[in-house]
Amino acid sequence: MLATEGMEDEEKWLAEGIAAIQHNAFYMSRALDSDNLREALKYSALLLSELRTSKLSPHKYYELYMRAFDELRKLEMFFREEDRHGCSVIDLYELVQHAGNILPRLYLLCTVGSVYIKSKEAPAKDILKDLVEMCRGIQHPTRGLFLRSYLAQISRDKLPDLGSEYEGEGDTVMDAVDFVLQNFTEMNKLWVRMQHNEPVRLKEKLDKERSELRDLVGKNLHVLSQIEGVDLEMYKDVVLPRVLEQVVNCKDEIAQYYLMDCIIQVFPDEYHLQTLETLLGACPQLQPAVDVKTVLSRLMERLSNYADSSPEVLPDFLQVEAFAKLSSAIGKVIEAQVDMPVVGAISLYVSLLTFTLRVHPDRLDYVDQILGACVKKLSGKSKLEDSKATKQVVALLSAPLEKYTDIVTVLTLSNYPRVMDHLDAGTNKIMATIIIESIMKNDTCVSTADKVEVLFELIKGLIKELDGTATDELDEEDFKEEQNSVARLIHVLYNDEPEEMLKIICTVRKHIMAGGPKRLTFTVPPLSFSALKLVRRLQGQDGDVAGEEVPATPKKIFKLLNETIEALSSVPSPELALRLYLQCAEAANDCELEPIAYEFFTQAFVLYEEEVADSKAQVTAIHLIIGTLQKMTVFGVENRDTLTHKATGYSAKLLKKPDQCRAVYACSHLFWVDDQDGIKDGERVLLCLKRSLRIANAAQQQANVTRGSSGPVTLFVEILNKYLYFFEKGNPQITSSAIQSLIELIKTEMQSDTTTPDKASDAFFSSTLRYIQFQKQKGGLMGEKYGPIKHPDIRPLAEQDTESLQRLLPEIPLWVKNPDYERLDWFNKMIELMWPYLDKAICKTAKGIVDPIIAEQIPQYKIESVDFLSFTLGTLPPTFPGMKVYITEEKELIMEPVIKWAANPNITLAVKAFGLKATVQMIDLQIFASPRITLKPLVPTFPCFAKIYISLMEKPHVDFGLKLLGADAMSIPGLYRFVQEIIKDQVASMYLWPKTLEVQILDPTKAMKRPVGILNVTVVKAMKLKKTDLLGLSDPYVKLKIVNEKPSTKKTTVKHKNLNPEWNEEFSFVVKDPETQVLKFSVYDWDQVGSHEKMGVNIVPLKDLIPDEPKELTLELLKNLKPDDVQNEKARGQLVLEVMYKAFNDEELANGADESNTVEKAPDGTPDGGGLLVVIVHEGQDLEGKHHTNPSVRMLFRGEEKRTKVVKKNRDPRWEEEFQFVLEEPPVNDRIHVEVVSTSKRMGLRHPKESFDIQNGLFWLSTPIDFIDNVLAHFHKNFGQKRRQKPSSSIANVITGVREKFGKYSIPDHQIHGL
Repeated sequence: MLATEGMEDEEKWLAEGIAAIQHNAFYMSRALDSDNLREALKYSALLLSELRTSKLSPHKYYELYMRAFDELRKLEMFFREEDRHGCSVIDLYELVQHAGNILPRLYLLCTVGSVYIKSKEAPAKDILKDLVEMCRGIQHPTRGLFLRSYLAQISRDKLPDLGSEYEGEGDTVMDAVDFVLQNFTEMNKLWVRMQHNEPVRLKEKLDKERSELRDLVGKNLHVLSQIEGVDLEMYKDVVLPRVLEQVVNCKDEIAQYYLMDCIIQVFPDEYHLQTLETLLGACPQLQPAVDVKTVLSRLMERLSNYADSSPEVLPDFLQVEAFAKLSSAIGKVIEAQVDMPVVGAISLYVSLLTFTLRVHPDRLDYVDQILGACVKKLSGKSKLEDSKATKQVVALLSAPLEKYTDIVTVLTLSNYPRVMDHLDAGTNKIMATIIIESIMKNDTCVSTADKVEVLFELIKGLIKELDGTATDELDEEDFKEEQNSVARLIHVLYNDEPEEMLKIICTVRKHIMAGGPKRLTFTVPPLSFSALKLVRRLQGQDGDVAGEEVPATPKKIFKLLNETIEALSSVPSPELALRLYLQCAEAANDCELEPIAYEFFTQAFVLYEEEVADSKAQVTAIHLIIGTLQKMTVFGVENRDTLTHKATGYSAKLLKKPDQCRAVYACSHLFWVDDQDGIKDGERVLLCLKRSLRIANAAQQQANVTRGSSGPVTLFVEILNKYLYFFEKGNPQITSSAIQSLIELIKTEMQSDTTTPDKASDAFFSSTLRYIQFQKQKGGLMGEKYGPIKHPDIRPLAEQDTESLQRLLPEIPLWVKNPDYERLDWFNKMIELMWPYLDKAICKTAKGIVDPIIAEQIPQYKIESVDFLSFTLGTLPPTFPGMKVYITEEKELIMEPVIKWAANPNITLAVKAFGLKATVQMIDLQIFASPRITLKPLVPTFPCFAKIYISLMEKPHVDFGLKLLGADAMSIPGLYRFVQEIIKDQVASMYLWPKTLEVQILDPTKAMKRPVGILNVTVVKAMKLKKTDLLGLSDPYVKLKIVNEKPSTKKTTVKHKNLNPEWNEEFSFVVKDPETQVLKFSVYDWDQVGSHEKMGVNIVPLKDLIPDEPKELTLELLKNLKPDDVQNEKARGQLVLEVMYKAFNDEELANGADESNTVEKAPDGTPDGGGLLVVIVHEGQDLEGKHHTNPSVRMLFRGEEKRTKVVKKNRDPRWEEEFQFVLEEPPVNDRIHVEVVSTSKRMGLRHPKESFDIQNGLFWLSTPIDFIDNVLAHFHKNFGQKRRQKPSSSIANVITGVREKFGKYSIPDHQIHGL
C-alpha cells in the first residue's frame, strides 16, 4: 500500500515538474522569438531549476531531463546566432555564470561551452577542462550523473580527434582522452556513491535504480572507443590502465561487473588480444561477489568469434600465448574465490574449452589439460548432485564430440573418462547415449580392441548399474531405448582382420556379461550376429579351439557363441536363445560342421522341451525349427531322421488343434526337398498330410462342442494347397483322386448349417479352385495332370443320407429345444470380450488362495517347493447356451444356466523334492455343467442379496489332459475313465441338488437395516455460552440429529437473551447401527432476520453408551469437528445432556418382523414403557381415481404424519417403504389413520388432489398393557357406476409389523383385507 502511494506521489511530482518546464519553456520560446537574451536566460534558468528535485526515481527523472534537454537544444541554436542576441560568445560564457542556482548555471554553461568550442575562439581543451572541473559542483548522484551525461552528449562531436576540425594549435587526441577519462571517473564515483544515499534496508531498490543509470556511465567508454586517435599503443599504455584502475579502486561489485563487460564489448577484439594479460590481471582483484566467470566467458567468446571470422590472426593467438594466459587467469580466479561454487568453475572450463576448440583445434594437449583441471576441481568431492553443475559437465564432455566427429580422437584424451567418473549414474547414462549417438551420426569406425575397451569404459553407465539400482526399478521404456542404442553400437564395431575382430568380440562380451541378466536380451543378439558374420568370412577354415594365440577359426567362434547364448538362461529368455541357436546351426551348416550344427539343434530342442511353456511361443518356435531344419544340407541320414522325428512329434503335441494341424503339414516339407540331391520321401509326406487332416477334423468337432457350431474350413483349404504343391512337384503318393476327395469334403463342410460362415475362407477356397481351373486350361504336361480333377458335386440337403445329416447337425441349441431357456448371446459376447482380463484376474485370485495352502501342506510330505511355472485359463472363454429363470413368491432369484467350456489352459506346476524336479501340466479342459444359482434373501443394500446358494442339477462332465514329466498321463489305459468318474462322484456328493454350497455376501440383519433400539435424549441446559450478538445476549437453541439417518433432526425451543439456558426437553431417536452411528448436536443463536449463527457443535458416539443405563454428559462446545483445528481450543461453553440407549431383544432381532404370521406375547418380566412402531407399506392393488391415478399413502398416528412417495400413473403401485413411530407408552386403544390419495402432476386448481374415498379407513391398534393382542384394519373403495363389477381396492399388507421394547409382533394376512 505504501509502495502504491509512493508511486502515485511520484507521478504527481513528475507531472508538476513537466508542467513547470512547459510553462517556462513557453516564455523562453517567446523571448527567443523576440531575440530577448535576458528573458531567455531568465526563463531557461527557471526551466532548469526543475531538475534540482530529489523526489523522483532515476526513471522518472530521466523523463523530466529529456523535456529540459529538448528545450536546451533550442537555446543552443539561439546562442550560435550572435547577430540575434548581440553578445559575443566570450561575454555570453561569462554572462551565464551569474545564474542564481548552480544546477541551471552549469547546464547553461555547458550549452554555451558547446557553442564556444564551435566558434574556435579558444582552444577546445581549455574549455573542456573548464567544463569538466566546473561540473564537480554537483555532487548529488542522480543530478550529477545527468549533468555529466549532458556534458558528454554535447561534446562528443567537438573532441580534438584525428582528422577533426578541432585538432591543432595545441589540441591533441590526448586532450580528448583526458577529458573523457576524467568525466568517466567522476561519473563512476557519483554512480558508486548512490548506494550510500539510502538506508541499507532499501538496498534492493537502490540496486535497481543504479542499474537504470549504468548506461550513463558506460557511454563514456563507448565515446572512448569511437575516438580515431586511440590506437593500440595508446589503448595499452593509457586508456586501459586508467579505466581498470578506476574499476578496481571503486570496490563496488555492480560497477565492476558492468564496467568490465563494457570494456569487453566496446573495444576492438584486436586490442583485447594484445592487452590480454593486463585485462586478465584485473580479474582476481575484483570483489568476490562479482560474476567473474561471466566476464571471462564473454571475453573468450569474443576472442573465439574473432578467430573464426579472421583465420589470418590465428598466429597472433599463438604469439601472445592466449591459451596459457586465459588458463592461468581462470586458475587464479578460482583460487582467489574460495567460495565459488562448482558450477561456476566448470562453466569457466567450458568456455575455455570452447575457445580452445575454435582457436586451437589441433592442440589435443590443451583439451586434455582443461579436462585435467576440471578433474582436479572435482577431486575430493562425491558424485555431482547439483543439476546446473551436471549440465555444465555434460556440456564440457559434449564439446569435443561435436568438434571432433571422430570418436577415436576423443578416446585418446586421458582425462575424459576421469571427468565422467564424477557424474552420477543418471547423467553418466545421458553422456554415454550422447557418445553413441555421435558414433552413429558420423559413421565412426572403432576398429581396435584397445579403443573398444576405452569406449565401453566410457559408456559403462549403459552397460551396468553404477549406483547399485536394480534393473527392475528402471523405467521400462527408457531402459529399452538405452539398450537398443548399445545394440546399434555393437553392430558398427568392425575390423577387416579376423584376429582383431575376434578380440573386439571378446572385449564386448566381457563388458556385456557384467551388465546383469536383463540387459542380455538386448546385447547378446547383436554380438552373436557380429560373430556369425566373422564365421562366414572364415568359412572353410578350421583349427583347434585351445590356446589363446591360435588364430580365429569357426570352431573357436562357435564355442564362444555357445557360452554366450547359454547366459540367456539366467534371464530367462528361451525364445530368443532358441532363435540364436538355430542361427548358429545354419552358420555351422554353411561351414559344413555337422557335429556343431547337430549340437546347436540339440540345444534348441532342449530349450523347447524345458523352457518354452507358452502355447503361442511354442507354435512360433516349432515353425522356426522346421524352417531351419528344412534348409540344412550337412546332416547325414541318421542325424536328420532323429531331428525330423523330434520336430514332427512336437508339432503333434501343440496345445491348440489348429496349431497342431499347421505344424504337422509344415513338417511334410522336411521329407521333400527340391534340390537335386535333396530328400524325396513321398510316403512320409502323405502321412504328414493325412495326419494334419485328422487333426483339422478334430478341431472342427471341438469347435462344434464349444460354440455349438463348427469353425471355418480354412484348415482344410490350407491342406488342399499343400496337396497341390506336392502334386505339382511330382510326389507319386499325391494323386488326383485324393485331391478330388478333399475338394468335395471342403465343399460339403462349407454347405453344412453348423459351419460358421467366413468370407476369408470362402475366398481362399474359390481362389484355389480357380488356380486348378487355370492349370487345366493352360494345357501341357501340368494340364494333363490336373485333368481328372473335377468341380465338386453339390447335392441338396434333402438328398443327404442319415449319417451325413447327423454329421451336419450335431446339436440343436437348448433355447430351440426348450422354450423355458433364454438365449444368452449378449452375455457370451460380453464374456468373450472381457475374457483376457477375467483370465488374469481369476488366475491371480486363485493363485493367491492356493499358494498359502500349498506352503502349509508341503512340509509334511518332505517336498522342497511347489511353484507355478505358468497359470492361465487359456484364450477360450466359457459359453452359456441358455439359462432358465424361476419366478417365486419369496424374496429370492433362482437361475439355472447351462455352462459349456472347452478350454485350453496352461497350468504347470514344478515340484522339487530330494533334489529332483518334476513338472505337472494340465491341458485341454472340458466342463459341461447345469448349476442352480439362488440369490436370497433380496435386501435393499448393494449388491441387493445377502447369500448365494449353488447346487448342481445333474452330474457334471469334466475332462482334461494331464502331463507328467512331459508325458500324457491320461493315455495310461483305464486311468482316464477312473479319474473322470472319481471327479464326477466327488463333486456330485458335495453339491448335487438338494445339497448346496452357501456363500454369504452380507449379514442379513445388517443388510435390512432394521431398528435395533431407541435413544432417549434429554437436553438439560447449557452453560457459559459466548454471545454472538453485538448488542445484547444470544438466543440459543439446540438442534439434534442421528448422523446418516433421514429424517432425524429435532430442535429444542429458543431461549431468548440467555447465555445459561435451561430446557429439560426430551427427544427420542431410532437407532439402526449403534456401532457406527453418532448423535450430533449443534447450538445455534436464533436471529429474526438472516441465517442462524452456529455457537458450537459436538458429537456422542452411540457405541460408548451402555444399553439401559442412564448417563449424564457435560460436553464442551467446539468450533467444528476437525481434530487438528486450533480454534477448538477456545472455550465456547458447555452443554449438559441425559442420554439412555434402550436396545431391543437380540433374539427377536435375528428374525425380521415379516417372517412370522403370528402375534407373539412379550417376554415375561418386561417393564411397561415406550417402544417402536414399525409400519411397512408394501403395495396397492386395483387402485383408480376419478380424474387421475398417481397414488401415495398418508398415515397419521398420535398426531405424527408420514407419507410415502407418489407413484405416477399406476393402478398397482409398489412402495416397499418403512415408517417408524417412537412410542412413549404402549398403544392401548390407539388408532392409526391410513389414507390413499392421488395427486395431479399438473399445475392448476382443477382436480389438484383427490382421495381414493376409503370409508372407515382407520386402523385400530388394540393393545393390552403387556402385549398387543390384535390388529384390525378395514377399508374399502367405492368405485362408481362404470366399474361397479370390479373387485374392491386393497392395500395388501399395508401394516406388517409392530415392534416395541417388549417384543415382536406381526399382523396375519387374513386380518388385513378389503371390504
